[in-house]
Amino acid sequence: YRYSVPLGWRAYMGLHTINGKSNRVAMRSIKRIIVHPQYDQSISDYDIALLEMEMPVFFSELVQPICLPSTSRVFLYGTVCYVTGWGAIKENS
Repeated sequence: YRYSVPLGWRAYMGLHTINGKSNRVAMRSIKRIIVHPQYDQSISDYDIALLEMEMPVFFSELVQPICLPSTSRVFLYGTVCYVTGWGAIKENS
């Protein structure tokens, strides 16, 4: 998968707008990208990856870890879920 090559990618932590600039934003080069093994580019199923940074990320008021459910957690149909990030918000956009 073409996006699994870390060269040229950067991660920004603490950024609130895609064009925002702040001295409180941390930038890290990416050491490794681990794409979900069941990712299907044709339908975007399992569209998630882990990023290993070249240098540690330090938590601050603006940079905090996310909470992930346990692997045994079952989400019933109709469960309200929240996602965050920048990118397409509907198919074919």
